[in-house]
Amino acid sequence: MTMMSPSRPAAGFWSSSRARHMMPIAFVTYSLAYLDKSNYAIASAGGMAEELGLSAGLDSLIAASFFLGYFLFQIPGTIYAEQRSARRLVAWCTVTWGLLAVLQGLLSSPGQLIAVRFALGMVEGAVLPSMVMLLGRWFTKGERGRANTLLILGNPVTVMWLSAVSGWLISVSDWRLMFVLEGAPSIVWGLLCLRLIKDRPADARWLEEAERTALETMLTAERHTASTALPQASPAADDTGRVYRKVLRSRPVLLLAAQYFFWSFGMYGFIFWLPAIIKEGSGDGIGATGLLSAVPYAFAAVAMLFNSRLSDRSGRRRIAVWPWLAAGALALVGSYA
Repeated sequence: MTMMSPSRPAAGFWSSSRARHMMPIAFVTYSLAYLDKSNYAIASAGGMAEELGLSAGLDSLIAASFFLGYFLFQIPGTIYAEQRSARRLVAWCTVTWGLLAVLQGLLSSPGQLIAVRFALGMVEGAVLPSMVMLLGRWFTKGERGRANTLLILGNPVTVMWLSAVSGWLISVSDWRLMFVLEGAPSIVWGLLCLRLIKDRPADARWLEEAERTALETMLTAERHTASTALPQASPAADDTGRVYRKVLRSRPVLLLAAQYFFWSFGMYGFIFWLPAIIKEGSGDGIGATGLLSAVPYAFAAVAMLFNSRLSDRSGRRRIAVWPWLAAGALALVGSYA
């Protein structure tokens, strides 16, 4: 294989066996996570809130319990993935959240639902950052925009078909069976991940030697370039606690965290309340509500693919972020108005 520069692959993204092997696995894994995270909104609009006597406030509290678990266990889980094995963490978290997702269909009280949603957030919290970290070991800087986009594309694509299929399942059965049928695939997929995912390219027997050597050369060069741009760390800085404290005092990290917070604030409010808003506003049944709820995510998927390609080709990451955030904010205000 011809040696490549650290910033750009020598050929198209999909010409590499890494992309053809890793990206479908990453996409399916995150899609299943988003499925078991987001079908709560459809279940609530499809009869769960009425059957369990959930007020709007209690419904919101149950949804929030998921994110409390997500918040508390995201960093500890990512540390485990970084220091031990992302492969094992992703696989067993997938199995566990599948079991918890199924369990949601067997519950009979709001308190039980809060506990299970909290636990679901715990096991899902570390999966996305662990997958991003894992892809960083498999793709160069010039490829990561597309790699991360194809991973996160599981978000709009999943919600798109989830809304339609979940609405249909509830219309022909009930919300309990929907939780069971949509949670079971995660259990099977998590067990498959133990065989399909490798922590590093050096562990993958299917990767050609020439591609492995070129990749390791590029990643080593990228790490060297990044390390020379940073102050030299003292030996004590290798301690995980010290490293994380330093990171949490970093101005760019705090700015990006604030940006992600406000994006999530609007995005999850939209996802969790859209089915209920459509159902109440249109007066249609849950099947039609699911179909209508899917429409915005079709546009999102197309925009993500376009933007990631633009970002990788130009290398200008900021211009690929703020115009979309501004447009989303204006659209959210416009939808309220």
